[in-house]
Amino acid sequence: MIQKTLMLCMAAMLIATGAGAEELSLSARGPAVMSAPLVLGQWYIIEARGLYGYKNTDAEKIADAEWVQTYINDEWTWIETPRMSDLDLHINNADVSMMGTEDGVTFLPHVYSPEHIYRTSIFGRGEAIELSIFDTELGDNSGALEVTIRPALSGDTNLDDLVDSSDVANLMSQFAQAPSELNADFNSDGVVDIADFVIQRQNFGVDQSMSQSPEIQTATPEPATLVLLAAGGLFLLTRKRSRLAVG
Repeated sequence: MIQKTLMLCMAAMLIATGAGAEELSLSARGPAVMSAPLVLGQWYIIEARGLYGYKNTDAEKIADAEWVQTYINDEWTWIETPRMSDLDLHINNADVSMMGTEDGVTFLPHVYSPEHIYRTSIFGRGEAIELSIFDTELGDNSGALEVTIRPALSGDTNLDDLVDSSDVANLMSQFAQAPSELNADFNSDGVVDIADFVIQRQNFGVDQSMSQSPEIQTATPEPATLVLLAAGGLFLLTRKRSRLAVG
């Protein structure tokens, strides 16, 4: 209990640290690139932009942080890179699921981005992270990905730099469960619960530009709609569990 309370306090203090973004260039030929240490308890957005090329037999192909161009039915087609496969961005030697955007604003899982912009989030643990393009044969690659690492707003599930009603809906859909790709586990304890709701409520209505303001650090918005929605969701979950227990 004490540990969870400390995590909540730390998250509240870190939402508006004003820390700048780190810009990294990730060569398609390697080697891996190390970031600066990520602050313990702070969520970060990792944004990857751009394309790189690689060869397969005699054809030059193209890939980005999440999708790959391949030859299907006599034409080049963009497909999402399968998990544990090559030709996409890896963090700490592991494949990551990145959210793409078609409009440049909304980021969703498993969406191809025509502008080749993708985002994912990562929880800071006081250590640096390793970024790499995974490919079994780096020698025939060309180009690079440009990667930005910056603090994220705790409570922002869809990485659009705003905590709003869509983020609340995402949290409620995960409540009392392990987090989904639209991650609502803001204290990274493995389950979405009331502690995560408290963090989200604190940042409700805050966007990335507002988070740089000192006033945001002490203000705690409590919109009635957010409180009612959370209370209703908790009631429905409790009621459902009661019925299951009786059945």
